[in-house]
Amino acid sequence: MVDLEFRWLSELQYGLVLGVIPLGFGCTIPREEVYRIETPTQMPKFFYYLDRKIRSMLMRVGYSSLTWANYLSTGERLETHRCSKSTQYHSLQEIRRQVEAIVEDKLPLGERNPVKIRQYKNAMLQLIAYRVKRHKWGYHVYKSISEEEFKQFWLESWVAQGLNKDTLNYLYEVIKPCLSNLRGLSFELGESIKKEKINLSKVPR
Repeated sequence: MVDLEFRWLSELQYGLVLGVIPLGFGCTIPREEVYRIETPTQMPKFFYYLDRKIRSMLMRVGYSSLTWANYLSTGERLETHRCSKSTQYHSLQEIRRQVEAIVEDKLPLGERNPVKIRQYKNAMLQLIAYRVKRHKWGYHVYKSISEEEFKQFWLESWVAQGLNKDTLNYLYEVIKPCLSNLRGLSFELGESIKKEKINLSKVPR
């Protein structure tokens, strides 16, 4: 276990800690220039895309509180522990944590490095999510194909990203007995959020 300390948010986002950061990338930028680089083309391409990703995350965080409050009743705004949306969100996060715990427990020793562990976790979360997406264009395709066809797509996609096919098949078989239940629960939680938004939009504030 390594404890890291930093004084500035930019150090956490852009800093390089040898032997700790899995990808081993860092960027030397004057502190005052971190968030206002005049010419993006002067940055290495990797850091250009990293910069775009971080700015996107900051924007989402900034708008999330306004978006959240838009769908809360007056009572829920005053006492956030009464907010059913919080319960729904934490239920979805609990599914994620349980799936990730299964991956960490069952992953073979040869595949245990920080980058690979995160990739396998993402693969297993995708296995659940892609068949129950409700609101993004194009996901109906994954619902219309058979489970075997979806599994084949899933395997090919993650093998192309460097994961081991035998390990993926093993993890699939581990989670298979509860796969339909996890998908069903994720879909029901998502649908309940959608219905609540519709109902709240009809209630005078």
